[in-house]
Amino acid sequence: MALQRASALASGLAVIAVLILQQGCGAGASEDLQDIQVQVLKAVDPCPRPAKNGDNATISFAGYVERVVPGQDPSWNGKLLERSPEGKPLSFVVGAGKLLQGMEKAVLERCAGDKISVTMPPHMAFEDPAKHFPWKVDPKAPRPAPKGSVVRYDISVVAVEDGPPAPPPGTEPKVQFAWEDENGVIHMPPGQRYVEKGTTQVHATKEKKRGKGKGKAKKAKPVQEL
Repeated sequence: MALQRASALASGLAVIAVLILQQGCGAGASEDLQDIQVQVLKAVDPCPRPAKNGDNATISFAGYVERVVPGQDPSWNGKLLERSPEGKPLSFVVGAGKLLQGMEKAVLERCAGDKISVTMPPHMAFEDPAKHFPWKVDPKAPRPAPKGSVVRYDISVVAVEDGPPAPPPGTEPKVQFAWEDENGVIHMPPGQRYVEKGTTQVHATKEKKRGKGKGKAKKAKPVQEL
């Protein structure tokens, strides 16, 4: 690890290609990219606390469409998808499955102060078979990027701290999103309901008092606001 970081600092930029299926994917890889490519923009040396599964990591990030597949609109190339709000970095448990798979994998072994740029193939981003994206159920659901896109996230690691252990295999949380269709209808993940901002909904609950049931209106707490 120390040798790797020294090399990164000496060269200014280091490219770490993590390969699965033992297939090569250089800097000019196209749609056959099999795993993430990580470009190290800044490496802290020495690194006192590399991130591992189960740690709490805090990052700031910006995501872009790196390239679309042939046949898709090329104007998407280089388009900004999302970024963390200024001064409000994102905290998450590494390995818990709450972020894109490629992002979590890229943060492993990184340290507070590191800056990286990770390029992700579709199956480790918005086509991940393990994620429950709405466009998997409804092809008309809006997508953050065209189908099959390779995406890139520039990540700054703000902090790495001890956290709760990663969930046991098979119990990883499902990533689900609320979305609005072309008719303006809000679709919510199972078990959640939409409450519009600025409105209050009420529901009746039964209260038992001295053996007698009595209905009473009670304010409902919004499950999620959009």
